[in-house]
Amino acid sequence: MIEPINSVYRGLQSIRKQLRTPAILSKHVDDICRAGGIISISVAMTENEREASGGKQKFRTESIGKIQGVTAIRDFAKASVGIGNLTHELRKIQSLRPEKTPARVINQYIRFNNSVKGDLDFARSFIAETDRFLTFENSQEIKKLALLDGVRESHLTGALKEFDVMARRREARS
Repeated sequence: MIEPINSVYRGLQSIRKQLRTPAILSKHVDDICRAGGIISISVAMTENEREASGGKQKFRTESIGKIQGVTAIRDFAKASVGIGNLTHELRKIQSLRPEKTPARVINQYIRFNNSVKGDLDFARSFIAETDRFLTFENSQEIKKLALLDGVRESHLTGALKEFDVMARRREARS
C-alpha cells in the first residue's frame, strides 16, 4: 500500500508544482478545478451573436477540453497531510516485531487500525483520482492550456515531461 501511494504522490506533486508557476497558469488551473475539469476560452462573438444577446456581451465562453481527475490537484494539500501521516504510521507498524513489542504498544496500533478506515478510503480515492489524472489523454488536454490568456507552451514543458515519466512508470507496473 505504501509504495503505490508514494509513487503516485511524488509524480502528482511534481506536476502540480509545474502547473503552479507562473501565477497566471496557477489561476487558470484553479478555475479549471472549480469547473470540474472543463477548459474554457473566451471567444469574440459575431455580430449576429451580439445582436441575439442584446448587444451587451462581446465575448462568449467556449469549452475546448476536459481534464479528468482534477480533484487530485484540488485535494492535493489535504492528501499531502493525510497520506503523509498514514504512511508514517504504516511504516512504523511494518517495522514492529510482535514478539518483542509490549502489549501496550500493540494495543495502540490495534486502536489505530480501527480508526484508520476513513483515512484509507480517502487515500484509495485520491490514488484512483490521481490515476484518472495521470493519463496520456490528460497530457493532451494539458497542452490546450497554452491557448489560455497569458499561458505559453513553455510554461507546460515540465508538467508534460512528468506526465511522460508517470506513463512509463505505469507501463512498468503493468
